[in-house]
Amino acid sequence: MAVDVTLSEAMSEFVSGLAAEHRPAVARELQRFGRWFGTDRPVRTVTRLDLERYQSQQEDSGGGGSTRLEPLKDLDRKST
Repeated sequence: MAVDVTLSEAMSEFVSGLAAEHRPAVARELQRFGRWFGTDRPVRTVTRLDLERYQSQQEDSGGGGSTRLEPLKDLDRKST
């Protein structure tokens, strides 16, 4: 993946490569993170600290913080 790819571009590419039955749920979680982080930011700027803060916020709001990070972990593995 190119160095200056935005989070939005990386998420779109990642979701398009998934099996059709997994796309809606994964896309929903990635979009949630994108709204929080900013989809126009380069994907390379996402740090472990950002993910920890996001997870903490999700847990504080009663959301499934750790399960919501699974699509982000998968996206990170693909973009490295």
